[in-house]
Amino acid sequence: MNADPHPWARELGTLYDHAWHRVIRGVRDRHAPARRPTLATGSSEGLPQARTVVLRKADRTSGRLEIHTNLFSPKVAELKATPDAAPFAVVHLHIRLMELLHLGPQHRRAQFVREGGWVGHWVAP
Repeated sequence: MNADPHPWARELGTLYDHAWHRVIRGVRDRHAPARRPTLATGSSEGLPQARTVVLRKADRTSGRLEIHTNLFSPKVAELKATPDAAPFAVVHLHIRLMELLHLGPQHRRAQFVREGGWVGHWVAP
């Protein structure tokens, strides 16, 4: 049996650290997968709409992301209709819950809740 190539995924703390490392890398490295996350919003008909946006800032301490998008895209109109979202081409997202899924030799899924200082718990296994 081969050793687990992702030892950081074994513990909640290191999994959380690794996730934020990847998000922050997306701000600095235009080739990083986290550079262009998918933002899912609800359309005026209540249907899910997922679009690619550009990650420009990430603050681990506050759990805040800043994404940029085209001001004239339908996504902006959808965000205007949602009272918790910003109405301009720069959107600030305040993360309240992170769910991390690691697909490796042993799949792992964890949730981290901002309230209480980013407390995490395993969902699977």
